[in-house]
Amino acid sequence: MSGGEGKKGGREGEDDLDWINDMPTYGGGEADGGAFQLPEPSDQSRRRKPVLLGEEMTPALKDRITAVMIDAFDNYQIQDVEKMVARLWAAGPEAGPDGSTLARLKMLTEEVESIAAESRRRYGTPGASFEDLYEGLRVARSRVRMYGKDADALDPDSWVSFLNDLSKGGKKEGGDGKDGGEQGG
Repeated sequence: MSGGEGKKGGREGEDDLDWINDMPTYGGGEADGGAFQLPEPSDQSRRRKPVLLGEEMTPALKDRITAVMIDAFDNYQIQDVEKMVARLWAAGPEAGPDGSTLARLKMLTEEVESIAAESRRRYGTPGASFEDLYEGLRVARSRVRMYGKDADALDPDSWVSFLNDLSKGGKKEGGDGKDGGEQGG
């Protein structure tokens, strides 16, 4: 790999992680303003961590996030997705590795809802294009899955939780002891 080939999807001069973890804009920087006529986000807003206040954690918001996650995790049982949401919800507004998982899921839920509203608006228009909406929905669902998987770290029976315990120097009991060795510590 030579020169600039290592950076995928990044923009010149941006930190890879900032670009990878920013919220989708659904074409906001295109010449036509994108599907929703969104302005190009400033570099500062792109790097700002979203915040969810405790009073925003309403049962209605939980239901909306759950519905979007059930759609995004379409290969999971509904009960498993509901457990994921419940674990994130129980962790509070600062759930997730950087404390913004629920805030990001809220933003993505709003994005999915706005895509659905735009789709309904275009539905009766002859010759209307839906390609940008399909792409926007695909990106949003992918990001919902990415942030929704943060719930695995909150599940004490998850391998992610096990690995997190090990990385923090904790000792997790388990196995049948037949491996012939002791867990180091």
